Amino acid sequence: MSSSRLKKFILEKIAEEGPITFERYINYSLYHHEFGYYSSGKVSIGRERADFITSPHVSKIFSRCLSNFIILADKSLGSPEKLWVVEGGPGEGELASTILDTLMIRAPETYGRISYVTEEASPALTGRQEKLLAPHAKRLCKEAPDNYEGVYLSNELVDAFPFNIFISREGVVSELYVGEEGGALVEMEGAVKSPLPEGFLHGSGNFRFEHSPEAANWLKRTAKKLGRGYLLTIDYGDERARLFGPHKEGGTARGYSKHRHIESILEAPGECDLTRSVDFTELIDLGDELGLSSEPLFNQRELLYSLGMVEEVALIEEECADEVEALARRHELAPLLMGGVGMGETFKGLLQVKEAPAGLLKRL
Repeated sequence: MSSSRLKKFILEKIAEEGPITFERYINYSLYHHEFGYYSSGKVSIGRERADFITSPHVSKIFSRCLSNFIILADKSLGSPEKLWVVEGGPGEGELASTILDTLMIRAPETYGRISYVTEEASPALTGRQEKLLAPHAKRLCKEAPDNYEGVYLSNELVDAFPFNIFISREGVVSELYVGEEGGALVEMEGAVKSPLPEGFLHGSGNFRFEHSPEAANWLKRTAKKLGRGYLLTIDYGDERARLFGPHKEGGTARGYSKHRHIESILEAPGECDLTRSVDFTELIDLGDELGLSSEPLFNQRELLYSLGMVEEVALIEEECADEVEALARRHELAPLLMGGVGMGETFKGLLQVKEAPAGLLKRL
């Protein structure tokens, strides 16, 4: 199995160099060129026999709502001659496909001005995108220019960046590393060597927390390249005070395989998705430094309502052959809106604005 081969590779690295950071371990687990979860082609997204499901796979209404966002952004920007839409981490291209399908029918003039870019790190997923997006080949571009005008979208991108894990004990912070014991991968605690979140106040109590340097680097690159427009980040996470502290002693790091929660992220390197909840406070604070003005954070339910979800449900029902099919479509939507631990509240939407009119989204 690729997991055992990747584990052997990681153990060899530890034998040569000593314990490694969790960021490095996760990078190997997800992106190793041969055995990584995303790089090897084993990743499966969707409902049946998949490892996890994303909102565009749950219901097309999610993607249609984001097509409404693009229409709003285009009008707010004055309908530029070329409207760039850059999607970070598009996976198999499900979101892009539905957005472009919808715009082609509902807003053909806007569709004709769009240049759509998919930023994807996985060659295996890029191949799947090309097939799905083939009908829109004329609208696709490999890269946006510097200072482009338009929107940057991401759905479940930031949670996929490798991260480090720390422990705070009554305000004293140490870092967790991946080491070896008896041929097994184990956690080892040591002095902090990796960057900590900017402005993080450790406070009292004992708890774990995570930080992804790559998330910060991504926002810096993205903000620099966007000349004028909107950056919409959708992901599971929250403001820092709700994510980290004694109320969440174990932190947010976790793994998923076949829709099953993996108890230890050291359990099967290369065989499961490794993730953590996104610290939106970091994105907001860093955005301020980068010239991005952040709108108040939405939960996913609020975001979809603000982007015309009620109208989209009615349109979907009109397309159904009968009431049974219409009921099934409404049922599909439920996970996107559920409160508590459901996607409606655990997922957030952060809209950041650069050199463009604010107030694009209205909280209903």
